[in-house]
Amino acid sequence: MARTNITAQAIPNAGLNITDATYSALGVGADNGVTFDYDPGDLVVLKNATGSSVTYTFKVPTPAAYAAKSLTVPDVTVALATGKTMVYPLAAIFRQDDGKVYVDCSAAANLLVMSA
Repeated sequence: MARTNITAQAIPNAGLNITDATYSALGVGADNGVTFDYDPGDLVVLKNATGSSVTYTFKVPTPAAYAAKSLTVPDVTVALATGKTMVYPLAAIFRQDDGKVYVDCSAAANLLVMSA
C-alpha cells in the first residue's frame, strides 16, 4: 500500500467543527500514511480513536550535502494517547523535494489538514 494523497480542508468564515470534520485514515506502517501539499499556514489535526496509543511519524528529508557524507536527519515522531485529538503545526523541515509532507502512523489513526 502507498501513501494516500489528501487535500487540506479550507476553514470557512463561519469556522470548522473539527469534531464532525472529515478525517483521513492512515494505513499502518512506513510509507502507508498520507501525503499532502506543504503550506506553512496549514495546521494538522491528529485524532486517535484506535483504542491504544499511536505514534505519528512526520518524515524529514535528508539534505543532499548530508547524504553525501552518509548522514541522515531523523524523522519527527508525535505520540498520541487513545481518545486524544491534537493540533500540530507544520514546519518547513517536513517539506519533501516534491513539495509534499509525508506522514505515517503506527496504527490506523486519523489526520486532518486545515487551511486558513
